[in-house]
Amino acid sequence: MKKVLLLLVFFIIIPATTWGQFHDGPPPRGDKKHFDRISQLEKIKLLEALDLEEEQVLRLFSRRDSHQDEQRVILEKRENLIKELDEKFIAGDEELTPEIFNGYMEKLAGYEKTLAEQRKAYLYSLKEILSEEDVIKYIVFESKFRQMVRNILMDERGRGRKGK
Repeated sequence: MKKVLLLLVFFIIIPATTWGQFHDGPPPRGDKKHFDRISQLEKIKLLEALDLEEEQVLRLFSRRDSHQDEQRVILEKRENLIKELDEKFIAGDEELTPEIFNGYMEKLAGYEKTLAEQRKAYLYSLKEILSEEDVIKYIVFESKFRQMVRNILMDERGRGRKGK
């Protein structure tokens, strides 16, 4: 387990820190390479937070990746619907009738409901891999990690504005 962790550190953390030394400001939005690095850092930190066997790690990350793919599909559908709303009713000149409004609201609510149901099923499915205590640690870790990333991005944005 320690060997896996060391390899991850050498191949992820070191390149990430050197990237930060040669580039000014946060990574550009939508850059998959940077998103992947954040995701890899999250995995390393998660391994530190949970003391898991190698088989558990493999099963957890496989399940997690599958869940994220499912969520990404629904999020993409929702984003496409929002773009459609923008093109038709904000940028365009189509008339929004109550029937059309209700139809779009039902679709959006359906996507949100699906996201929540998938998330719930995923979290409960983790009990097949992790102890209940580890599931709780996982949930808390995810929340703290997201907040940390948000804070870093907000700090970087603030520094970028002050320097200009």
